Amino acid sequence: MTNTITLSSDMNTLYLIDDERVIPFDLTNSKGVLIGVLKGQITVATADGITKVTEATKATEDRIEIPVKGNQWTVTYNQPNELMHVIGAVDIDAFTITRKEPTCKSILFDLKSKIVNLKRIGDTLEVITTPLKGKV
Repeated sequence: MTNTITLSSDMNTLYLIDDERVIPFDLTNSKGVLIGVLKGQITVATADGITKVTEATKATEDRIEIPVKGNQWTVTYNQPNELMHVIGAVDIDAFTITRKEPTCKSILFDLKSKIVNLKRIGDTLEVITTPLKGKV
């Protein structure tokens, strides 16, 4: 069975769904979680924060801040393409009589070439992607 991932409805916990287990990872810890692929399976680990961040590392990182307040996000894993997909309904609090549907947005992360660090900071999901250094 292929592993998959999802977010809790409060977006504070990432769940790795592995065969018959559901493993929670706390996104509110200061180091976040690392998401990657190992032999085609999505993997998640609590970030240890030991990696030394250099100017060269910062230059290759991509940082995205995803607003949480008034929005609802979840994540999925597309195994054939090794993609992590962040999907959201945004502006939920802005519904009016004439506008009854939220706007949907999505962001793709290619896990064949990057490791994703995901954490919740206040009203934001922070995503930092770092290129892989070698083939896994």
